[in-house]
Amino acid sequence: MHRLATRPPSAEKTGRVAALLGDIAPEEAEVPDGVRSRLKAIAAERVDLRAAIEIAQQRLSQARFGASRVICDEVRDDYAARVKALADALLAAHSAHNELLSLVSELNAADVVWSGEMAPMQAHGIFGHEGGKLEIWLHEAAVAGFIAKADIPKGLER
Repeated sequence: MHRLATRPPSAEKTGRVAALLGDIAPEEAEVPDGVRSRLKAIAAERVDLRAAIEIAQQRLSQARFGASRVICDEVRDDYAARVKALADALLAAHSAHNELLSLVSELNAADVVWSGEMAPMQAHGIFGHEGGKLEIWLHEAAVAGFIAKADIPKGLER
């Protein structure tokens, strides 16, 4: 009795709720006589409508998750290939950035005032210093199984 009294409220699927959901044919509705009877019928219909909406939302949620699972199974390989392609492109960009930094270091070591002639285009905002965001992304991609940990260069390992 205690469990029944303290259970969370849930939609009750009565005959009228089932009819609203289209699960059974609606029964012949009585025509209430008088305002009080009509208000009582409207209040009961309101409760049934709320219950029907809650049950329909539960059904929709279950159908959505089931459909999502099927769709994810269908696109899983393509998704993994695209994540891998992005990882490869990011690693190539990181390598190109390192080459740019190497040239900048050489110019600076030779005491060339190059930034007055060429705009500084180091990508620290994208790659961060010492790997930064790229290191985090590559680590997460490896943990998720999209790339091999061995594919991550030494300077970008976590």
